[in-house]
Amino acid sequence: MVSIVLPTYNRAQFLPAAFASIANQTFTDWELVIVDDGSTDNTADVVRSFEATQPVRCVRQENRGAYAARNRGLDEATGRYSLVNTCNEWIGAGLRRVRARTGVWTPFDFQVLMHVDRLDR
Repeated sequence: MVSIVLPTYNRAQFLPAAFASIANQTFTDWELVIVDDGSTDNTADVVRSFEATQPVRCVRQENRGAYAARNRGLDEATGRYSLVNTCNEWIGAGLRRVRARTGVWTPFDFQVLMHVDRLDR
């Protein structure tokens, strides 16, 4: 399983597109660990709507910054591999292709074959 860690802070407007890019993967053995780093916008509402339909866990904490949120997400991850994403990026459908090509996951596969685009450009 791949754990996708998604730290967020007051970025509710980007979350639906980030969620969709994860949910639309052709590879389905994943979990999403969202770390809400003390958001004061409607992040909690947006996350709740996604939790109802996907393998998602949300951890809420006081605002401690991006690095603390990433580390918390990695601590909470249960997958053999972890991928840290940000809420203003989307993941292309490359996860399935990587595994089909190699038969196994390697950290190198994530670095080379994952396609990530920023949503706020």
